[in-house]
Amino acid sequence: MKRFDTLQGRLVLFVLLLFGAPLLVAPLVFLLFLRQPFVADVSADLNAELAHHARVLDGLLDGYAGRVQVLAATIMLHDDSLLSLEDHFRVVQSATPDFDDIFAVGPDGTVVAGIKAKPGLALGDRSYIRSALDGRRVVSEVVKSRVSGKPIVVIAAPYRDRAGAIAGAVGGVVDLTRVNMVLQSLRLRDGGTAFLVGRDGITLTKGRTLGTDEVASLRALAGDDGRRFMVMQTAEGTDVLRVARFAKGGEWLLVRELPQDVALAGQRRAALVVLLVNSAIVLVLVPFVVRFGRTIVRPTRLVATLSGRIAAGDFQPECEFVDLAAAPVEIRQLYKNFCTMSARLGEHMRALERMAVTDQLTGLHNRRYVAVEGAKVVDVCWRGGRPCSCLMADIDRFKTINDTYGHEAGDAVLQAFAEVFRGGLRWSDIGARHGGEEFVVIAPNADTRDAVVIAERLRVDAAALVVEFGGHVIRFTVSVGVASLDEHGGDGNLLEELLRRADTALYRAKAEGRDRVCVWREGDGDGPCLPGKAPDGATSADGDGGRGEA
Repeated sequence: MKRFDTLQGRLVLFVLLLFGAPLLVAPLVFLLFLRQPFVADVSADLNAELAHHARVLDGLLDGYAGRVQVLAATIMLHDDSLLSLEDHFRVVQSATPDFDDIFAVGPDGTVVAGIKAKPGLALGDRSYIRSALDGRRVVSEVVKSRVSGKPIVVIAAPYRDRAGAIAGAVGGVVDLTRVNMVLQSLRLRDGGTAFLVGRDGITLTKGRTLGTDEVASLRALAGDDGRRFMVMQTAEGTDVLRVARFAKGGEWLLVRELPQDVALAGQRRAALVVLLVNSAIVLVLVPFVVRFGRTIVRPTRLVATLSGRIAAGDFQPECEFVDLAAAPVEIRQLYKNFCTMSARLGEHMRALERMAVTDQLTGLHNRRYVAVEGAKVVDVCWRGGRPCSCLMADIDRFKTINDTYGHEAGDAVLQAFAEVFRGGLRWSDIGARHGGEEFVVIAPNADTRDAVVIAERLRVDAAALVVEFGGHVIRFTVSVGVASLDEHGGDGNLLEELLRRADTALYRAKAEGRDRVCVWREGDGDGPCLPGKAPDGATSADGDGGRGEA
């Protein structure tokens, strides 16, 4: 889960939840929670379809009955010879091929003429024949043909002689295979089947007998004006959606079955459409979300990186340019403020670093700077075989200046000498206030002769300096001690050794009367000194003449 600990990871997770959840949930809702409404809609369509089938079937049977009625009315035209009826029936059959057979019976129910039914065939025991001989037009139940052995429906009607008396009955035989073909051709939905169930439970077009309970359930379905449906499993193990309608005046049941998979195909298509639409929306929106995420992630990542560098001690990180035109106002302001804060922090840290190595009174480097940078310079010169010298300068009788004119006057003297001191150095020299009234110079590539020249210049410039403070004119001198590497090597810390030796030479300059430059020598330490004459008006004081005395 660490990949989601970052802002980018959590944005990715948020996008996945924002778009992925609806992408998956919407199709699941269609498949799980809208299943029953889809089934109900399909069953309503099937019931409407079945109602149409029932009307077509009733109209078909009525049409057959009407044709038989017309046929019965024409028989009296053939009373000159009953044998000519067979030819007449064939002509009618050629015009109405739905009839598998046409026949006529006499008053006793015996066939007198027919296409397939032969004269002499006794049909008087058939209820539809008796009804026709009683003067009624009738559509029979499904019966087994005594000619072909197939299940058939017979439409029978009485025919009369010229006197108007019932002379017999004419029947048209309809093979149920043809009825089934009509039903199947009327199916509006692909898949499934439609079949007829007779009063006795025999499926007229499927060739099997239904149980009493099944017939009762079908009649219950049909009795609710087609507003009901049922889901059942066939003998083959297929789940089907079943609806039923009455036909033939309630004697028959017209049944429609549709596999549930086919019925729910629309639901699956709708779920697929929702999935595709959601996917298209995601594909359109994701690039914008990614772009928006980058406007947040990149600057915050940079802020994290820069703040990490600051925490690690790098107080001068530079903010890189980032195009935040498309970023939210808060992110733009955050990045701008952080960069401003980082720049100011860098400035403050640089100021602190300068303050750490700068003497606040004189603006020169301080003892800390000499200890770090001076050591580097001395070490480089020593390793490279180059000369390097150290000068230690001290203002003479500085304590007397402080005691006579005050510490503010002493500060003014230090500042004035610092300007002379700074101007008397080469660009490569390191000059610093070493503490109190003591100043140090590290002069790389300078041997003893060069160092003495620098020291003497400082001494002369200091002696010529006049400081006016509080209505007083203050003049002073300096003493300088010089030590060089070119003549004096050594082990250990070279800078400390140079400082020690320069300090020794400075002490000697103080001891010999001040206002002079003395050089340290190996062995007896009695190097040459360049005496100077104190200028008129220079401050002097009685005392032991020691280095620490002003």
